Amino acid sequence: MNSPSDSSRNNKISCGQLMCLLIITRLVSLMLVDTVSLRQLGAELGLSALLSFTAFMIYRNGLINNAIKAVSAFGFFALCVLDTISYFRFTTQVAHPEMPVFIIATALAVFTVYSGFLGTEPIARYSSLALIVSVLFILIAIQTNLADVRKEFFLTPQSHRLEALALVKCLDAPLLFLFLAPDTKYKQGRALLFGNGVAYLIYGAVFAMCRAVLGRTAYYYKSPVFALFQLGEAGSFTKLDILYFCAVLVLLFAEISLAVSFIFRVIGRAIKK
Repeated sequence: MNSPSDSSRNNKISCGQLMCLLIITRLVSLMLVDTVSLRQLGAELGLSALLSFTAFMIYRNGLINNAIKAVSAFGFFALCVLDTISYFRFTTQVAHPEMPVFIIATALAVFTVYSGFLGTEPIARYSSLALIVSVLFILIAIQTNLADVRKEFFLTPQSHRLEALALVKCLDAPLLFLFLAPDTKYKQGRALLFGNGVAYLIYGAVFAMCRAVLGRTAYYYKSPVFALFQLGEAGSFTKLDILYFCAVLVLLFAEISLAVSFIFRVIGRAIKK
C-alpha cells in the first residue's frame, strides 16, 4: 500500500480529489458567465455531457497516450488563461477599476508557479478546502437573497444568442479528465459524472436565484452572478461582492495551479526522453 508521500511523489490522486478538481474547473467558468439564459445553460450542459462522455470512452478504450496527455495539458492551460482574462477584465471594467490588479496578478502568477512545482497531488488536496470555502460563500449569497424571490421573476425573457466562448470552455473538464484519469486510483467514471453534475447543480442554484431576484433586469447586468452577491445583505455587511471576488479567486488559483503542474509534468517527461 502506497503512503501519502508516495502518492504525492507519483502525482496519484483519489476519485474524490478528481471529482473536486472537476467541480472547481467547471464552476470557475460558470461563475464568470455574463448571461442567465436557459438556452445558453442548456447548450453548455448538453455539450459538456457529450464531450465528457467522449473523454470517458477514450480512457475506457485505452486510447490515452503521452501525445493526448500533452495536448490535453496545453489545451487545459489555454482555457485557464481565458478564465483568468475574463476574471481580470470583469474586475477592471465592471466591478472595481481601482483594485490593484497588477499586484493581484503578480501574486497569482508567483503562487501558481510555486504550486505547480509541488505537483498535482498537493494541489488536489488543497482543492477540497478551496471548494468548501467557495461553496460556503455561494450559499451565503443565496440565503441572503431568499427574501427577494418573486415567482413571476422566473419569466425572464430569453437571450437568442449563444456565447461561443462559453461553449469552448466546456472543453475544460474533459481535458482535465483525459490528463488525470490514468493517475486516478479508481472510479474515474464516477468522478467525471459527479464532478460535472455537482458543478452544474451548484451553479443551477445560483442561476435560479439570479433569475428570481433580478428578473427582467438580469440582461442589463454584465455579470448577473456578481449582481446577486451585491444585492445580498448579512448583518452589518450591506454588500457581499467581496465574497464573489474571494470565491472566484480561490477557485481560479486552484485551476491555474493545476494547469501549471500539467505543463511542468509534460515538459519534464519530454526532457527525460
